[in-house]
Amino acid sequence: KYYQSMLDEFLYDFEKVQALSKKLQHSLEEGPDSIQVEKSYGIGDCQITYLKINNESYVLKEMNDESPSEQFLLCIDACAHALAEEMDFPCNRVKLLPASTIFPGKTNFTFPATLHSFAVGESTQDNLPWSDFDLHQRIRQPGSLQYEKYGSLSPENSGLSHIVIQTMSRHQDLQKLAALDTFVGNADRSLPNIYYDNLSNCFCGLDLAAAFNQNLSEVALEQVERIRSCHFSLSAEEITALSNYGEILKNLHSCFGPDIIDGVLAKALIIAGFTTEEHLNQQEVYERYRHHQTIFEKNYGNIEALTQKISTLNP
Repeated sequence: KYYQSMLDEFLYDFEKVQALSKKLQHSLEEGPDSIQVEKSYGIGDCQITYLKINNESYVLKEMNDESPSEQFLLCIDACAHALAEEMDFPCNRVKLLPASTIFPGKTNFTFPATLHSFAVGESTQDNLPWSDFDLHQRIRQPGSLQYEKYGSLSPENSGLSHIVIQTMSRHQDLQKLAALDTFVGNADRSLPNIYYDNLSNCFCGLDLAAAFNQNLSEVALEQVERIRSCHFSLSAEEITALSNYGEILKNLHSCFGPDIIDGVLAKALIIAGFTTEEHLNQQEVYERYRHHQTIFEKNYGNIEALTQKISTLNP
């Protein structure tokens, strides 16, 4: 009722929206004997359940906070991962389970959940790939929880900092993850949200529930300006990585404009049950949707200038 006109405006108008929306829904051919619930526990604001489906490992995630605006974060996570899946980026796959869906391991049948493919390897929090590993594009705005807890963050340590550039220069997977985070405004690529598999030498990004919430491209643009002004210098390897990061951003910019993101988020609302379940169809969800929409538009607006500045850097 609050956002039906928005849904009518965006749904089914774009081929990309339709293609991406298919990635929001799970297509597992599961039967009653093919799913095993292995363990379940609460962590932070989530309930996590480990499943075996046809002998493959999955993770089911539910939000403990029953407020509709917090439940909407599941849609944010699934939509950002749909972009990553479409681009074949090194992230796990995330599918929405509607509020009314009865599914093994799902504890609340009045709220949605997400089903995540299992990340191979170990969390970088448990086992760092190297000593100065850090891909987290941090940003602390006055009034935010991070600001209240940790205080202000110096400009040189914000966003696309030198340590982030150093880290992504050591592996192509990390260049893709850094570009994805900048594009979707995800300022939560902390160590628990990156897995590394030593056997395959591959990284996997997890958890994009903080996507569409920060203008990271603006901060990245400021950091590139700092490089150009010789506040710090980069090695040839770091400039190559930054150039690759810029090319990935160009591709994302050309493929996924604000209209596409609007459409995919709108479709996620329908899939998750926000338009059919009265307790989810609330004004606060509409307001949160508009918040993320506005942030993404601002973030998207800086990408072209950012990629142009990066292209002027020389080894």
